[in-house]
Amino acid sequence: MNIALLGPTGAGKGTLISALAEKNKLHPITLGDVLRQKANYGTALGLLTREYVQNGELVPDEFVDAMVEEIFRHLPPGTNTILDGFPRTVTQARFLDDLLLDLGQKLDAVVYLHVPEAVIFQRVAQRQPPRQDDEPHILRHRLHVFRRMVAPVLKHYYDTGRLVLLHADAPAHQLEMQLKDLVQGLSVSRHPEFSEADLAFLDQLLKSKPAALVQPDPALNLVLLGGPGSGKGTQAEHLCKGFKLPHISTGDLFRDNIKRQTDLGRLAKSYMDRGELVPDDVTERMVATRLSQPDASHGFVLDGFPRTVSQAEALDEILHGINRKTTGVIHLQVSDEEIVRRLSGRRICRQCQAPFHLLFKKPRREGLCNHCGGPLYQRDDDKEETILVRLKNYHRQTKPLIAYYRDAGVLTEVRGEGDMGAIRAAMLAAAKLFAEEPEAATQV
Repeated sequence: MNIALLGPTGAGKGTLISALAEKNKLHPITLGDVLRQKANYGTALGLLTREYVQNGELVPDEFVDAMVEEIFRHLPPGTNTILDGFPRTVTQARFLDDLLLDLGQKLDAVVYLHVPEAVIFQRVAQRQPPRQDDEPHILRHRLHVFRRMVAPVLKHYYDTGRLVLLHADAPAHQLEMQLKDLVQGLSVSRHPEFSEADLAFLDQLLKSKPAALVQPDPALNLVLLGGPGSGKGTQAEHLCKGFKLPHISTGDLFRDNIKRQTDLGRLAKSYMDRGELVPDDVTERMVATRLSQPDASHGFVLDGFPRTVSQAEALDEILHGINRKTTGVIHLQVSDEEIVRRLSGRRICRQCQAPFHLLFKKPRREGLCNHCGGPLYQRDDDKEETILVRLKNYHRQTKPLIAYYRDAGVLTEVRGEGDMGAIRAAMLAAAKLFAEEPEAATQV
């Protein structure tokens, strides 16, 4: 039996999972614990995650998926599990379905702990020791982002007959009894029915969308999509120079906030110090703050965000708040074979972090940095077997995002292989079409 427990911060997931796991012989899989264990035990995925965190970078979602897969594949046959913190997106929900099917299992139920917002604020205010993200204005935004992210996940499990809503503002001992009854019911394939109030809650959750803008500001707001090693960063610089727009890379944005110790940087670091993933709401607020700055008033080139449909909806909300919209999305298409060729040839200096490439930017002396003479090494995430795992999960995650922007009529695709001058020209042509006639930019 496999069960997932979902709910906002303050819903009591951790307490309930501990009690339920112990009394019902369920093996708990908590995402935060998984990340910390992988890093501490020195596994390849853990070391990669730690390297991203130490470099002030966001941990790619595909790493999280790979860690969860590794956990399940190493469990003894017949182990019953209960998950906390996963899946967070509908893409991860489908990934988990495929993984369990491959293992001859299934996810029997997803229990959503529904707690009124007032109760959450009350519980969080009493949490000891208090955390930086417990401040009311931060918590309010976190809950908003959580609702937007969890809505399609709940719909996925409702449509497949596995969703259970549990009103979790009752005392802990009552919730434990309800969950115990649920587990016993699932053992004989019996799911509780939805009340009219439950259905009304789901309907309201799924319908929350911002109103359309009447006449958005005519800024050139571009988003770049592409796999690892596709060349987004390089092409973004050319676009920025050609159209005099700022290049906003979420990786740079993340590191800059931490380095300058902004409120958001300190908040992000508090999660990293606990060995946890930085929540989407923190990243979204960094992006929102950056897009509101004067140099982005005429547009921008956004690289590294959004990565999921939920984040795309977040970007829509951010731009809606400043009377703008996404002008165009350019998907830089590069084959998996070419990405493996590009990434597996990368080498980094251990001392000054200067990048080199065995094909495109060879060091003058083999294995040594041109600048400081330090030794060159290959990052674990540039090894072929790691790249292939990342690409598999990247495609799973990005496919619905591409469909989202295609349905919105703002997507164009540019082939990112071949002559660099031709690629640059195609990117500039696509951006020019978006600047002049957005509806004409379809395929370059």
